[in-house]
Amino acid sequence: MEKSKKISYCLFSFLSGICIFKIFGFLGIFIFLTIYFFWLVVYKKEKQTFLFAFLVFVFGMLRYEIAELIFYSHEFSEMYGKKTEISGVVTSYPERFINKQRFIVSSKSQKGKILVTQRLYPEISFGETVSVVCSVKKPEAFDSFQYQEYLKIDNVSSLCYYPKLVDIVKPENFSFRSSVYTLRKKVQKIIFRSLPEPQAGILSAMILGNKSALDKKTVSDFQKSGISHIVAISGLHIGIIAAVFIFLFPYTGLGRKKIFIFFLLFISVYLILIGMPSSALRAALLSIFVSYGYLHSRIITPEYILLWAAGIIGFFSPYVVLYDPAFHLSFSAVIGILFFRPIILFFTKKISKKFIFFQELFAVSLSAQITTAPLILFYFKGIASFSVASNILLVPYLPVIVGLGFSAIFLSLLFFKYSWIFFIPVWVLLEFFSYMSNFFAVLPFSFVEVNSFGKTFLILSYVFLFFLYYIFSRKIQK
Repeated sequence: MEKSKKISYCLFSFLSGICIFKIFGFLGIFIFLTIYFFWLVVYKKEKQTFLFAFLVFVFGMLRYEIAELIFYSHEFSEMYGKKTEISGVVTSYPERFINKQRFIVSSKSQKGKILVTQRLYPEISFGETVSVVCSVKKPEAFDSFQYQEYLKIDNVSSLCYYPKLVDIVKPENFSFRSSVYTLRKKVQKIIFRSLPEPQAGILSAMILGNKSALDKKTVSDFQKSGISHIVAISGLHIGIIAAVFIFLFPYTGLGRKKIFIFFLLFISVYLILIGMPSSALRAALLSIFVSYGYLHSRIITPEYILLWAAGIIGFFSPYVVLYDPAFHLSFSAVIGILFFRPIILFFTKKISKKFIFFQELFAVSLSAQITTAPLILFYFKGIASFSVASNILLVPYLPVIVGLGFSAIFLSLLFFKYSWIFFIPVWVLLEFFSYMSNFFAVLPFSFVEVNSFGKTFLILSYVFLFFLYYIFSRKIQK
């Protein structure tokens, strides 16, 4: 067996260890042994690989258990229901809504994290030390949404609503991340100064990952038209940055190693700028592997890169792999494109070469929709009926908007007074986006609600998709 395949099996075993231990506990060891017994029957000569994969599987289980022990050791359980003064550092970029702001405080005494919802003013900033008095609450599930598990992604164990602010202390020492947050606020100011609503909110979400800037109507229209992913920092956004470094920077005369180092530095700063969401981390890891392979003339298969990205994220944060909808949707979309896109292209190969661009766009959109549909039904209890059509029409403009947006921001940082001029092309395209999203959203049956789609249907859906892929892939091979 090839070395890359052995590593792939081990990475898959590690991720399986995290997921199976969450569901079955230590019983997962026997499940693993049963599955891999049949695998060993097929690959009789790979006993050593099997043993190593088993050890990696156990390591995945232990990694999850360690994460649980650390999380619950820092829980605020003794304070639940009691008015308590909590002092700590603001460790998340505050989200600002119409009448409130929300931020995470890392407690000094408890060494845990608490999500604070506060009135809009005074404005809280990243890195500040705050002291608040509130009744600490334990997160609970609502409307079948496991909110307490979702908060584990950020290691948040408790909630605090509209506390009394006792003290706010600005950071005295220099902090690189605080400086990046200041830059983020300046970029945000430029966007909202140069564009009207809802275009300013859309671009802020696209470039900075600030979804709190979106109004309710825009969120609803994007969901019903099936283009919510457009305002999520994903592979396309990171891919544009990677393309600039891969294809344009060689003309500067810099060597490949230097270009790759500059790319790593830039992508690291950008990730800090947007708050390091899981979808962006996944995309960044993929782009780093691809850029490294391209700049060093090495071919790395997409499936291999995807497993590495998932394995690295799972190692540092098992909760992201288990509970983050953005992570699940972004990975399932990439898996769909990798495996179902060739099948769709095969069945649409009779289309004229004049329309090859639209054929490719259709294949990518449909393949991503196929593998994300079960998760969308599970998380959002409904699905957009015209998502394929809206994506084919609107997605081609996204790289142009993001590219023009980055350019306009850069020019505005240099010539702030003329920022509104730089954003005119962006405004035109975003106006078109808003109009078309509303057009698809108001169509009859644009969004079909399915309230009874639970975990059983989710698992059965992916089992069905696996067999569907198996049948059609065999047909293509013949």
